[in-house]
Amino acid sequence: MNCDIIIPVFNELGITKNCIDSVLKNTDASYRLIIIDNASNPDTSAYLASLKDAAPDFLLIRNEQNLGYVKAVNQGIKQGRADFVCLLNNDTIVADGWLSEMIEIADDNVDVGIVNPSSNTLAQSLPKGQTVESYSRSLKSFKGKWGELGQCSGFCMLIKREVIEKIGLLDESYEVGYFEEADYCRRAQKAGYRFARAKAAYVYHIERYTFDKRADREELFAKNRKLFESRWGESLRIAIIISKPPKDRIDKDEIEQIILTSASENHRVYVLIEKNLIAKFNIAEHSNILIFGFNGIFFPLICLFKIVAKKAPKRFNIILADDIVLFYILKISVFVHKAKLLFNPHLERAIELSKKQAFQGQ
Repeated sequence: MNCDIIIPVFNELGITKNCIDSVLKNTDASYRLIIIDNASNPDTSAYLASLKDAAPDFLLIRNEQNLGYVKAVNQGIKQGRADFVCLLNNDTIVADGWLSEMIEIADDNVDVGIVNPSSNTLAQSLPKGQTVESYSRSLKSFKGKWGELGQCSGFCMLIKREVIEKIGLLDESYEVGYFEEADYCRRAQKAGYRFARAKAAYVYHIERYTFDKRADREELFAKNRKLFESRWGESLRIAIIISKPPKDRIDKDEIEQIILTSASENHRVYVLIEKNLIAKFNIAEHSNILIFGFNGIFFPLICLFKIVAKKAPKRFNIILADDIVLFYILKISVFVHKAKLLFNPHLERAIELSKKQAFQGQ
């Protein structure tokens, strides 16, 4: 299996060198390096041109004006020919074996279309005193293992070529960036693909390095978010309170499936559950599922605190409670938490009702 690694570059010579040095040193899979020089300054452009002798298979595309991230990436994808495409930011450091591990996960799972590595961007910051390489070595025991993601992040995103052939390029309506990868993942999901984090691959990301320098970043973010949500809807925060054991196998399977389905639709699902009930469920590992187990006698009070303590914009949109007393307590306090409340032992009907209502105006 081979891969086209596409790196768009606009200046930032130091971090770009660090990124490409790590790729040349730590990539053991067969690859072609495609650099998009987005009208960089002379020093950066000269460095990029010098790479023709460093990489085994190299293509440099020079733009005379900065076309932005999305158009640059699409330029590279059009020039590619490999089984996989990896979109890589120039403010990253890749660790040993990063690419081969991601490719293995994608190749071994027919319905996984896009893969991220483990990363500080995905809540795996470097432990104190560790380097990228030392921490990466500690993850090797997870070789071949992966966790499902609600969507992939664009800092380092491996895409099967078959996905590109089915759904096309990134949407250039998102211009220089923000939400373009989220939109691409929704399109891929619609085509039947899932998303994975390769646990044993690690890539360090200097987060927001480029966009934090833009004076218009907040306006750009708001504009692209509006575009994304007009197409795909808002991602909701859902609290599912489980205080009672499932009545039977069907009830258990239904609850588990509702949690996974909501997470797969890129809603954030918080499962507030009696600690002694956790073992009775097989709740899927998913980036959008967070499980909080609390002890019995104080369970209702802790749930209430967790809910009312959240402030905008992190408040819950939906709360599903299986305990009638807690439901009515939450109903009385709705002016604080402002969530849509639903009580139904069969959570599937409640979730479907919540989606139909769409929470317009909240």
